[in-house]
Amino acid sequence: VRIDLTGESTQKVYDDVLTNLARTAPPIPGFRRMKG
Repeated sequence: VRIDLTGESTQKVYDDVLTNLARTAPPIPGFRRMKG
């Protein structure tokens, strides 16, 4: 079973979650590096 689309969708959701965390929590050192 190929999960290319699922992987992309998961990445989008993960991105949104990280964005929400960044908004509610103080900036984490190296956060940008990890995300990039």
